[in-house]
Amino acid sequence: MLHINSNEETVAASPEKVYQVLTQFMHQDLSRIPGLTNFEPLADGCKFSVQDQISCQLTLTEQVPYSRVAYKAETDKPVSAEVAFDIVPTGEGSQLKGHADIQVPFFLQGMVKGAIDKFMGNSLISRLQEADGSFSRMSEGQLLSKLRPDTPVGSGEWVDISGLIAPKSEIEALMTGIEKGEICSLEDIRAEFKRMADNYYSYEWTWAFQHIQKLYGINPSKMTAEEAVKLVGIWQEAVVRLDHMIYEDARKEFNLASKTGFGADGNKEQKESDFEQVRGDFESNTF
Repeated sequence: MLHINSNEETVAASPEKVYQVLTQFMHQDLSRIPGLTNFEPLADGCKFSVQDQISCQLTLTEQVPYSRVAYKAETDKPVSAEVAFDIVPTGEGSQLKGHADIQVPFFLQGMVKGAIDKFMGNSLISRLQEADGSFSRMSEGQLLSKLRPDTPVGSGEWVDISGLIAPKSEIEALMTGIEKGEICSLEDIRAEFKRMADNYYSYEWTWAFQHIQKLYGINPSKMTAEEAVKLVGIWQEAVVRLDHMIYEDARKEFNLASKTGFGADGNKEQKESDFEQVRGDFESNTF
């Protein structure tokens, strides 16, 4: 099971209004949302399809007036989730925080967790590296200083803009600048994209720093050298495991089924010889 916590978001609405929206939105026609079809309201939830590929049933499972709402999402795929929202009153509105427990098939859990561990480890190692790619011995104070984020940008939601992965706040700022006429040429837009690219790893580290404690129970603001070594060890295990999976998947390209069409007018030896002339063998194939 994967457990995910969202950022706390401030909403300019009373807890009563937020609670009402969270408990009643399922009875609205969600088919207005792009990608959702076959909407069907139910007594305690709703059914719908996503991109006409996944059928989902959303069921309201917990209602604590004005403070908590929870749902269970079941699909026709081997993945389900339980999602909950906590509502906390503030002076000007409400604070909303989401939690999700996602049931992932056992055979996929290693891939998902391994990918997360690899990403987080890559981010930590990049942060600790010097400009020339080397690593320097440092005191505890120097370590904590090195780990401290350079910018708050990156802590929120990220978006994929045709392959460009960037903080949503930066894309929205770019769009606002264009709308206001502050960014009015292709050169200006290119400069903004270059700025995002130049600062990508700083933005990435801000996000990773924020999630280290949630994922590993280690406070990055007080991280010790031993804890950093522990995280690098987790990264190393993930890299080896994922590389092994890739290695085994590549081996399939050299099995008997993949040799269909080679040496079609010859015997088994000629088929294998024909195949190796074109693709080589598994052990010597550098790709």
